[in-house]
Amino acid sequence: MNDRRANRHDVLVMVTLMSVVSAPLSGHAQQQAPSVERQPAAIHWAYSSFLGTGFYRVSGEREVFVVDMPFGWDWREPELFADGSRQWGVRFEAPVNIGVHRIDFIDDLLDIENYATVAAMPGVELELPVNEHWRLKAYGHLGYGTDLSSDERAWIWDAGLRSHRAFKSGSLDWGLFGEAFTAGYAAKDGPDGSLGGFGAGVDFRHPTVIRATDGTAMNVTWDLTWRWYADDLTFHPIAGEPTSIEDEWRVSVALARSDGPIRIWFLEFDQLGLSYRTDSDGEFRGITVNISAPFSR
Repeated sequence: MNDRRANRHDVLVMVTLMSVVSAPLSGHAQQQAPSVERQPAAIHWAYSSFLGTGFYRVSGEREVFVVDMPFGWDWREPELFADGSRQWGVRFEAPVNIGVHRIDFIDDLLDIENYATVAAMPGVELELPVNEHWRLKAYGHLGYGTDLSSDERAWIWDAGLRSHRAFKSGSLDWGLFGEAFTAGYAAKDGPDGSLGGFGAGVDFRHPTVIRATDGTAMNVTWDLTWRWYADDLTFHPIAGEPTSIEDEWRVSVALARSDGPIRIWFLEFDQLGLSYRTDSDGEFRGITVNISAPFSR
């Protein structure tokens, strides 16, 4: 399957979504809303880089809009040679993450407050082709971010291992995916936090009758993945007890070119579509742009 590019960062469509969904209230509503002290973020802003580009809502109260810009450079492609020897693939990354956090506070009147966060997460990805059908990937990022409204700063990191085994049934390409991951942050003047867990999934790719503008045949891709968090992903509501997320389901659909990546200006994507994310209890929901198979997210 053509998922070499390490595009776990999802970019274009969510920029438009952010501009539409985060539009301010009418002047009348703004005049009625009293000034209130900003509530704690639904989830620490440092985890925005881990969530990836998308629109997220927790318990109907808090909304987070995230955009990751996937700056990176493929230094060496992974290769499996005829004599059985292997070459590690190496990719250097320097993604920049922007998060817009919106808080809805209901106490007779409605107040909406927006604030932004920015983080840079340089890192490296190593990919090894075990054989023609099985690939392994290790990655790690270490970066720094800030909350622009409060000047809060934090070191941010993530690391993980991924595995993908490809199969073919007629014209259908499909594969099994697994991962182990960890992420965390160390705030300059505040508490530290970390989480980790495991994931698994299945992905598919099949030809369609759809053609690109240049006549190239398009494939449809879809996948189902599940993540379990060993350290619960905890969200803090405005009222009541915090909401802890123990797992996450993700369903994705996209179109992909049959001859290589989709190119838009200077950007390249394995595929282009949408994903829906939720937890088993339905407390957490997210819509993200799907531009890569699970092995490359």
